[in-house]
Amino acid sequence: STTLASHWPEARLRILASDERSAADLAEELTGISRVAEGEDADLILDLRARQAISGQGDVLARDLVRPALQTLIDKWRGLEKLKFERLGDRLTMRVLPNDGTHRQGEEMAFEIDDIRLPYLVFFSLAGDGTLNFHYPLPDDPETLPPGQPVKVAFKVTPPYGADHIIAVASDQSLGELTALLRSLDGKPAPRPAVEAVIAAIRQGRRQLGLQGLYTAP
Repeated sequence: STTLASHWPEARLRILASDERSAADLAEELTGISRVAEGEDADLILDLRARQAISGQGDVLARDLVRPALQTLIDKWRGLEKLKFERLGDRLTMRVLPNDGTHRQGEEMAFEIDDIRLPYLVFFSLAGDGTLNFHYPLPDDPETLPPGQPVKVAFKVTPPYGADHIIAVASDQSLGELTALLRSLDGKPAPRPAVEAVIAAIRQGRRQLGLQGLYTAP
C-alpha cells in the first residue's frame, strides 16, 4: 500500500556510468532514491559498466545486473532498512555456518535460526537482485515448533551471486496468510510485497523477527 511505502527510507544512490547522460536517465527512471555525487556518502553504488551493485561499505550486493533488476534491488535495500526499524524488541538469533565470510560457488553452507520462543515460524530470503526464495515451512514441515529448538537449513551456493538476506518471523499465532503470500512470490522479484506483508504480520500479536545477510561469489 502506498501509505506504508511512503514511509520507506530513501536510498542514497551513486551511479557509475560511461557518461553523465546515461546516469541521469537512469536516475530519472528509478524511484525511492536520491542521487549522490562522487565523494558523498552512498547507501548503494550502481556500476553500470561492471553491471554490479555495491554497498556503501564496499560489499558486492549483486552481479550481472540487468536493467529491470535495478529497481528491485533498490526496493530490497529500502525494505531491509524499514525492517531494521521494526526489529526493535524481540529478535531471533541467526547465524551463517561454517562462517559469515564470502561463500563460493558449489560450497556447502547452512544458516541456523535460534532463540525461537514462539511456535509458528516462517522464513524466506531475498537474493542480491531482490528475487524471493521461500524456505520454510514447506508442506512436509510440522505446523508448530517445540520452544527452544533451533532450525537449520543447508544448501549449496549457486547463482545469482551477491548478498542474500534471510528474513524470519516467529509468532504466537498461525502465520498461514503470510506463508501463503510468500509461497506465491517464490522465485519472483518481489521485495516490496514481501516486506510489507512481514511488517503487517509483526504488528499483530507476539512476534520475533530475524534478519541475516550472507555473501556469495563465483
